[in-house]
Amino acid sequence: DFIVSPWEDNSVDFLAENNAKVIKLASIDTSNYQFCEYIASKGIPVIASTGMTDYDQMNIVWNIFKDANCPMMFLHCTSAYPSPIEDKHLRCIPVMQKMFDSDIGFSGHAIGIEGTLGAVALGANVIEKHVSLSRKMSGPDQAASLEFNEFRDLIKMANNVVIALGEDRKQFLPSEEVLHGILARKII
Repeated sequence: DFIVSPWEDNSVDFLAENNAKVIKLASIDTSNYQFCEYIASKGIPVIASTGMTDYDQMNIVWNIFKDANCPMMFLHCTSAYPSPIEDKHLRCIPVMQKMFDSDIGFSGHAIGIEGTLGAVALGANVIEKHVSLSRKMSGPDQAASLEFNEFRDLIKMANNVVIALGEDRKQFLPSEEVLHGILARKII
């Protein structure tokens, strides 16, 4: 589906008139409470990036959308292009999940994939990742983008992380039977 970040009221109106399924709120506008109220009044589900915001600001935004009965979720991110690995602070994801009792996604503004894979391991199931035909092209997002072959690999790895997370109960697994049969201590 086509998801757009509007920058002013007229763009929000255009998206509403054209039956947008989701609106993406850019980090710079997540603390623009008047704009958040206007978007929330449309009742269109919102995905809000949280770069340049703190927990108190997120709480205000959460309540704006809750009071308007408008579905929304946050994407944890760092608004730097590209963002350094040490500025990812992925431990914010479980804090936000607990604060809002909600899914929390991740917007990775880096060349690498470590942040995204870590976010997936922490439970982020909505991911925003910039993709480009070539990082050599001009533009503000190119340095923070993956090329399509890298993006394909990231999707495969992220899906494997989800599979590897498995279940939260520890038990004897069928894949362990062979080695157990060979190495288990027995009285004969």
